[in-house]
Amino acid sequence: MQAARLLEKLNQEPHIQADIQSIGPVFFPKLQKIKYLRTVLSGVKYLYDIIAKIPRYDVIHICSAAHFSFLLTPTPAVLVAKVFGKKTILNYRSGQVKRHFANWHRTLKPTFRLFDKIVVPSGYLVDMFAEYGFEAQSIYNFVNVDRFKFRNREKLRPVFFSNRLLEELYKQPWRK
Repeated sequence: MQAARLLEKLNQEPHIQADIQSIGPVFFPKLQKIKYLRTVLSGVKYLYDIIAKIPRYDVIHICSAAHFSFLLTPTPAVLVAKVFGKKTILNYRSGQVKRHFANWHRTLKPTFRLFDKIVVPSGYLVDMFAEYGFEAQSIYNFVNVDRFKFRNREKLRPVFFSNRLLEELYKQPWRK
């Protein structure tokens, strides 16, 4: 969702041309039903697509999760971008960064060094990247406020809902 919102905002700027590359392109629908074959075919199609598209852009903004998916999508994208001499931004979106570094440290650090900039959606991730020697900048998620109606309330009775697990990695202020 954040990538789609970012694309929408970037395309509102008159001098910016932005596009999204799907990490799971769908083709040959019958073959997509075969578990491991789907992964191989999607990977080949993704690689073909990024090789074709990356040369057309000046900056490659790569959204990422952690673990094995990092190897499958951001890693090839940054490698292809560097072959074509493009600037790269890693938009790392996983609170599992400690586990990611622990399990993938041999490949992760050299890959992170390839990026020109690392952005994350929270101060927690900025701190985690600093622990591992990487500078990251926090760019918070945004909300389209036009999608919500304001209602004046006589008596304020807030109801809160969290769609995140109440884990230590999210540094909830009420947890000690």
